[in-house]
Amino acid sequence: RRLMPLLTKFASRYPEITLAMDFNDRHMNLIDESFDVSIRITSRLAPGEVVRRLGESTLLTVASPDYLQRRGVPEHPDDLNEHDCLGYAPLLNGEAWAYLIDGEARRVRLPLRMQASNGDALVEAAMAGLGVALQPDFIVAEAVAQGRLQTLLQEFAPPPHGIYAVFPSSRFMPQRVRLLVDALQEGLSGDSLPAEG
Repeated sequence: RRLMPLLTKFASRYPEITLAMDFNDRHMNLIDESFDVSIRITSRLAPGEVVRRLGESTLLTVASPDYLQRRGVPEHPDDLNEHDCLGYAPLLNGEAWAYLIDGEARRVRLPLRMQASNGDALVEAAMAGLGVALQPDFIVAEAVAQGRLQTLLQEFAPPPHGIYAVFPSSRFMPQRVRLLVDALQEGLSGDSLPAEG
């Protein structure tokens, strides 16, 4: 949702550069797998990683108006234990969602009603009234703007995650990679969703 419009624009601008993309959420060894760059959204970088910050993404807690009418609006992260939560699949036995509580970062472990390895699938489930989801702003922005999802618990939201270009090493960066990263930084900096929708 966020990268493809920028990548297609880049491909049109630089037709002599070939793009080969692999969209997945696994942590990759860029050298072993012969990648020039990886785009990662994270709040924690590994020590020694060679990165360039491209922008940021905020995680938003969302649910459909229908779900909230039936189940009530959670006023505190701890209230989520009484709700159906929709979480990211790699964490199999419940998921800890991060919130700022009393000024300190705290992870709230929640039972999950549904899991998926794809944020768009979880947003579809949330719009269908199946529960509460925690997803990046760029995935939920359209549904929030349309009133299909409402943001929740924004006063407890943790700081945004950084969006980073991660490089295989600090060795020489090819011009094609530099051009791509510059284009991504220009496109990813500064676009975010308003806090409440």
